[in-house]
Amino acid sequence: MTEYLTDKNGNRASIAYFGSEKAAQAALDSLIDCRDCTNCEDCRNCADCRNCEDCKYCMACTDCTGCTDCREVETSLIIGPTRSDGYQFVMSNTGSVHAGCHVFENLEAARKHWDEKREGDPLGIETLQILDYLETRQKAMNQIDALKKTGRED
Repeated sequence: MTEYLTDKNGNRASIAYFGSEKAAQAALDSLIDCRDCTNCEDCRNCADCRNCEDCKYCMACTDCTGCTDCREVETSLIIGPTRSDGYQFVMSNTGSVHAGCHVFENLEAARKHWDEKREGDPLGIETLQILDYLETRQKAMNQIDALKKTGRED
């Protein structure tokens, strides 16, 4: 049975995972405003994440797995679907696309990456559908903003 240390926010650190009780406690102590995370370190404002590290620049991550060296989402514009393997897709106000620990400058760069990495496999097809959703939603939001500026919103 795995032995865990737990902090006041419900975060857990496995002694076996970190190699010692001291290392597990240090990992717990490195979390800032995280809740119910397991085996994460150097993260802030996360919830229900597992095995993440050095995510101090992530903001409000939820249900992440195995993240490393995350980058901050400027301001979430569109919270997109979660892919079947748990990757949450988000488009920022600057047009960057964030999925797990992947950060792409724009939709075109994200499509190129997944076309090359997962061409034709089920996760690749699902990812491209999610990117299509983000693009369609972005266009709709731009149209709504344009209507608001003209006073014709309904």
